[in-house]
Amino acid sequence: MRTVLIFLFVAVVSLIVYNPEMNDFQEYLRTAAEKAQLDQQTSIINQMFTQDTVQPGFSKPVSHTERNNYFVFSTYKISISDEDQLLPPKESRYIGIANMFFEMGASSKEAQAIQP
Repeated sequence: MRTVLIFLFVAVVSLIVYNPEMNDFQEYLRTAAEKAQLDQQTSIINQMFTQDTVQPGFSKPVSHTERNNYFVFSTYKISISDEDQLLPPKESRYIGIANMFFEMGASSKEAQAIQP
């Protein structure tokens, strides 16, 4: 029983110590955007060789980031706005635990407004 309590204590303290900060999340977003851009470039090159038409994409700026700290993990909500302001901003939610990030889901404010 004592060993289990020590293990739980060490696990909780480790989660608190490795709870990611906002800087860690911004670095994760930057790295993910670079990887997505590289994947898109690779996809464009592959499509050029298969004779398909290609429409270049663009990266959308993150207009707002919100962090909620729960000591052992944090949740992040980002809003991505359309450059032309034609579409409503999309929101994505992430959870950060032990310096790792997982996407919990994405939603559109337009879809939220339509639902009762």
